[in-house]
Amino acid sequence: MSGEISFWSDPLKRKAVALLQVRSQQIEDLVEGCRRTLAQLYDAMFPLNEVLLGLGPLLKKFGQGKEVMDQVRTQIVAGAELALAFVRSRYPDVDFAAVADGPSGAGRRVTLMETHYAAVKAPAERIADLLIKRSEECKAADEGTSEDPKGKKKKKMKNRGRGRLNVDDFL
Repeated sequence: MSGEISFWSDPLKRKAVALLQVRSQQIEDLVEGCRRTLAQLYDAMFPLNEVLLGLGPLLKKFGQGKEVMDQVRTQIVAGAELALAFVRSRYPDVDFAAVADGPSGAGRRVTLMETHYAAVKAPAERIADLLIKRSEECKAADEGTSEDPKGKKKKKMKNRGRGRLNVDDFL
């Protein structure tokens, strides 16, 4: 190497390589942050769906606007099914076709729903709490036997392979 200048002896080249390494690490951190955020969002939106690993599958899932909307609709329908199943378990003679038509008088006049919302808010929150608790128990069962705070083994609850919760799961 007589007369040749080493790549590493040039301060500008060393600085450029060091800057490239720093920027590469920043990009890696950003990508990992995006993956974590999308994974948390996916888990929150679809707690009973399969876990998606890696940024690629998450971007594919969230990059499809229609697919996400279809999944959101599926979740809304599942929530409505669960709520109506709770009602049907107590009142089997309810005409659900009439319920699905909307509030009485709908179309003829504006129906104020505030009083109805107020009447069902507390029970809806109880059902949501049950659903969240049941979902957490399903996750714990998938990971092994769960324990209560006193260290006693809890009964494993099964989701019966249906990919959704049912009223029977709560009884």
